[in-house]
Amino acid sequence: MLRAQGRCGALRLLAALLGRLWPDLALALVIAGLSVFLGPALSRRLTPDLVLPLLGIAASVLIGFRFSQAYARWWEARTLWGQLRNASRAWTTALLALAVEPLQPLLERQVLLVWSLVAELRPSVPCPLALTLPLEQLRQSFPGEGGSQALLDAQARAVAVAYGDGQLEPTGRGVLSERLRDIGNAIGGLERIRAQPFPAAMALFSRLVVWLFAWLMFLRLEAAPTTPTIGNAVAFALMAGYISAERLASYLDQPLADPLLGLPQHHIAAAISRDLLGPSHPLAQPPQPASATVWT
Repeated sequence: MLRAQGRCGALRLLAALLGRLWPDLALALVIAGLSVFLGPALSRRLTPDLVLPLLGIAASVLIGFRFSQAYARWWEARTLWGQLRNASRAWTTALLALAVEPLQPLLERQVLLVWSLVAELRPSVPCPLALTLPLEQLRQSFPGEGGSQALLDAQARAVAVAYGDGQLEPTGRGVLSERLRDIGNAIGGLERIRAQPFPAAMALFSRLVVWLFAWLMFLRLEAAPTTPTIGNAVAFALMAGYISAERLASYLDQPLADPLLGLPQHHIAAAISRDLLGPSHPLAQPPQPASATVWT
């Protein structure tokens, strides 16, 4: 997740965005450079007075729709991660209130479940190096329990064992089962967002409309008699603005996969680890400092 921190935070944020957008902006610059030599005649032929405004309205509506849908997905993913953190806290509180023993393996398995879920939702982003060793040590404590679903099932079996040993009354077993259900619902919601991106056909159509309008708008402004030199730069800036807006909306649509515009899932997992295992545990340490421009 990109963050603007410090005096130069906005500049660092802009540099990070340009690092992501530069292939599209470079292509737009090439198209604009070639279009300068096409002349006003072609501009008038391709951009009739009525078509360009209507196409501009369509492009603006599509960009607005993409942003609203992408932010809705981003916010839902953030809400589900918040629900998972709350459910993990409630799981810990219930275990303490019911005096279930041994307590530590149940807490550690829950932390491992959260970190395993992060790896499943975002396999392209490796775990920070400082957390790799403690996470591997934690995995070795639970052999044969790979993956978030297997770990959640193991938690359920542990509750069944505690009930069979007489540590839990039926009411206590129901309380812990409710917590596991909340955890499972949050995981299912996150997996749904990860597996169901914005429809590809609609994304392609939106991109084509935005690029077509941006190019035709550049042609019209570049061909205007009052824009020989500075006007070209202004026309390209407007062209680049529309293209960048469409690209940013598409990146925001991937809140669990994109490391720059998505959620800082390593930080969220570290926060849950801190809630369950205490602030001194290695997995409870944030992978990046508060001054970092990017949180993973």
